[in-house]
Amino acid sequence: MRRLDCAVKLARWGLGRHGAYRGAVKWTAAFLAWTLLVWGGRIRNAVADPALDAGGRTGPLLLSLSFVLPALVLAVVLVLQWRGGPAARTVPAVTALAGWTTAVWVLRAGDIALGGDHEVGFVVVHVVLAVVSITLGWLAVRSLRRSAGRPADRHPVPS
Repeated sequence: MRRLDCAVKLARWGLGRHGAYRGAVKWTAAFLAWTLLVWGGRIRNAVADPALDAGGRTGPLLLSLSFVLPALVLAVVLVLQWRGGPAARTVPAVTALAGWTTAVWVLRAGDIALGGDHEVGFVVVHVVLAVVSITLGWLAVRSLRRSAGRPADRHPVPS
């Protein structure tokens, strides 16, 4: 009976095996889609910018590809395994992409906000992009860890 109560509580909170994985798929898919949208847009902007010559496009394109390629691979992996639960390598791969996202956005947002003479609108847009990107990465990692049975953080699950 005690085991059944625990299973009911987990299911109610969406943390049972299937509920947790559905949540993990949603957050991970949102993180990957957002990443592709943001960095795909950066590729478009870099290619279309007349102020950049071929050499000036290299840095932005390489940085963008360091997000787009892993996000595409992870999206394919997610689609291929969506019924069977997260593969053992999915959690560290998404964690690595989320960590890279956090590191780059903290540096970029800081540089944009404090290091240049950008207009307020430009700064606000990039800070929002940073906050959403970092938050979605954290939610994807947290939900994948929960679905894999690993502690996502130090906070207990509410009962």
